Amino acid sequence: MINLRALCFVVLPMLALRAYADPVLQTAGNFVVLGGSGAPGVTNSGPTTLTGLLGVYPNGSISGLGSITINGANGLGSPDVHLADAVAQKAQSDLTTAISGLGSEGPGTSLSASSYTAGIVTLLPGVFSTGSTFDLTGTLTLDFGNLSNASFIFLIGSSLTAEVGSTVALSNVGANDSVFWVMPGGSATIDAGATFAGNILASANISFGTGATLDCGRALASTGAVTLLTNTLSTGCENSLVTTSGGTAAGNSNLEGSNGLSGGISITPPVTPGGPPGSITPVAGGLVVPEPNSLLLLGTSLLGLFVRRRITA
Repeated sequence: MINLRALCFVVLPMLALRAYADPVLQTAGNFVVLGGSGAPGVTNSGPTTLTGLLGVYPNGSISGLGSITINGANGLGSPDVHLADAVAQKAQSDLTTAISGLGSEGPGTSLSASSYTAGIVTLLPGVFSTGSTFDLTGTLTLDFGNLSNASFIFLIGSSLTAEVGSTVALSNVGANDSVFWVMPGGSATIDAGATFAGNILASANISFGTGATLDCGRALASTGAVTLLTNTLSTGCENSLVTTSGGTAAGNSNLEGSNGLSGGISITPPVTPGGPPGSITPVAGGLVVPEPNSLLLLGTSLLGLFVRRRITA
């Protein structure tokens, strides 16, 4: 007779592994800054603080490294700096895969210029695309609606610019939520004093102005260089503009910059442009990924039915 209890101990861990999908960025998610083939791959001027690994590949140099403070790498390994080594090479390979994979999730909801340049705008999770540029002014609030494993994916045709003093605020975050700004053929500029959030994935250069900050994400350039100028970049979420449904700071535990999207997920466009110019009206929908525990419970139930039929056969 089949020992059902023993079988469960063997099979349940396997189901759990299947339920928890690998992060989108894979090893690239360990880096808060990753430069490409620029000369040098990363340039820093002024005191800059990073949380996460720092690396370049294939170029092997970082200018201004002595002015960069790395506040630990969240247990991501040692050393904290990788100059054209195998670790940085693998991260660049994983970054290329992530850019391609995220690009296949589109086109999603099209954003016109008026959707994100006029004052205060709120979006719900999903995929958004622009034909060319994404020029952010004012405040853009990304509302996760208390969903876990929810993602914002912005597919930008050429360049991303966060203007001076602009802000990306994250609200009502859940476990393993994420934000991706994807430029398969372009660059990104985060201007002076801008408060930005999410993973910036660009094929070309990524530049930060004086005092600009990046929270809950990474600056990853596949072929271009990354330029820093007295900045604070973190894979965690220390920014006070990251809030839970209760309106308090979420801290580092709620929102993970590299998780939240697994293969085969169908993303429903979550918003419909409406109202006066410059506004977007949130509607029901958005990305809802089954919780791993739910998938595990379903798998366990199906296994039990299968074993019962075999025993009684």
